[in-house]
Amino acid sequence: MKLIKQIPNFLTLINLILGASACILILEQPGENIIEKCNGQNYSLPVSADMAYIASACFLLVIAAIIDFLDGFVARFLNASSAIGEQLDSLADMISFGLAPGMIMYKLLQLSYATQLTALDYPNYYFHFALFIPVCAAIRLARFNSENVNNTYFTGLPTPASALFIISIPLIMMSNPEIANELTQSSVYFYCITLILGVLMISNIKLFSLKIKKFQLKGNKLKLSMIIIALILFSLFNYLSIPMIILTYIILSLTLYKTNKDEL
Repeated sequence: MKLIKQIPNFLTLINLILGASACILILEQPGENIIEKCNGQNYSLPVSADMAYIASACFLLVIAAIIDFLDGFVARFLNASSAIGEQLDSLADMISFGLAPGMIMYKLLQLSYATQLTALDYPNYYFHFALFIPVCAAIRLARFNSENVNNTYFTGLPTPASALFIISIPLIMMSNPEIANELTQSSVYFYCITLILGVLMISNIKLFSLKIKKFQLKGNKLKLSMIIIALILFSLFNYLSIPMIILTYIILSLTLYKTNKDEL
């Protein structure tokens, strides 16, 4: 094989490394424990004390998402698409956009329970609902691999979009203390976000593809419009724009599919 043909796979491996590095950061962040001694036994609840570690992991995943967007385009540009590359891409996505976001949500659930007076009354398995994210991501990716790929639309919310939504939460919390305080007052927010994103990933809703095959206006008007909208929202609202962008993408896709199915 020519070395140049391996560039897309090299990019995919960088995606994988970034996702794995994000997982390591999340695991290594120096949390503290709330400890209570009762009847000679210790009961503890881990607390995500340093959000900077989680935010750093989020930035790594943002870079992974950008690389994931580019590797497919590079593969088409170099005419280097392969079955191995497709499988490798899904495996990397499972780590970067399935497992890592699930771990972030797990930490956020820990933090939300730790702020409650009755924190130690809740068993640790309450946080395991966050695993719904990697489970649904695995189903989404497996279905994508087993079905005929349609180049004009996605079936179900793409795993990178779901991951970006979750990634935005710690970044928003760090830049907006009031929002952070509101979110950590109740774990319900995080449970709802986990449930909704998981269901969207494995649903049959059709969302238009953002993959740009050629640098030309024809056939890319909708995609370029979405990119422009995203840039405008980000310039106005910073990290808070990320959930807005994803919601806009979903609503626009559903509206377009309902009014003109031929566009998807």
